[in-house]
Amino acid sequence: MRKELIIVTVIVVIMVSAAGAITVANMSDDQANAQRYEISEMPLQSAVSSLDVDETEPEISYDDGSAEQGFSISLFDIGHAVLFTPPTKPWTLKKVRVYGLCNVTLSNVVFALEIWDNDSNLLYKLSDYSIAYFNTTSEWTEIDIPDMIVTDDFYVCIFERGSLYVGVDEGNPAMRSYVVIRDPKGMVKEEGFNWMIRAVGA
Repeated sequence: MRKELIIVTVIVVIMVSAAGAITVANMSDDQANAQRYEISEMPLQSAVSSLDVDETEPEISYDDGSAEQGFSISLFDIGHAVLFTPPTKPWTLKKVRVYGLCNVTLSNVVFALEIWDNDSNLLYKLSDYSIAYFNTTSEWTEIDIPDMIVTDDFYVCIFERGSLYVGVDEGNPAMRSYVVIRDPKGMVKEEGFNWMIRAVGA
């Protein structure tokens, strides 16, 4: 199911409804600079997912492992983010896990993975084609990153640009998932869902 949306230059409120639509509200009534984009729901093969992982690797997760649906945002600088609190400080971030799948019709579009500190400063960025990491069926994907020592809360951000779907867990919201804007940087907490993005470290 595809839904048409409107986003304007200065974003004040971003809300994601249970039906999967993103509504973007603005203080201004001037729609002259409005841009249209679409959000799509992920065609899930299974509501419950699993990943063959090294159980000795400490993982931070706020979802329950069950994806009720998934979203893909096509606008270049808007994506999903999860705020993580390391179990100890300092803590070494080694990998990111994302539940999702590649959108084969846009597999030639580059997605971005970014790590931000607690003040939204960029710590790390990876850009690549989604097909290089994600399969065409919904499952967990591991993305290795250079070892990064963190001493405070940090964000993992995915800017999929329509090239992949990110899983959404609708049970017991942890209040750590955000719709995030890259430039100018901003974010709005999503109170109804958990994006299925996890952090792995040591």
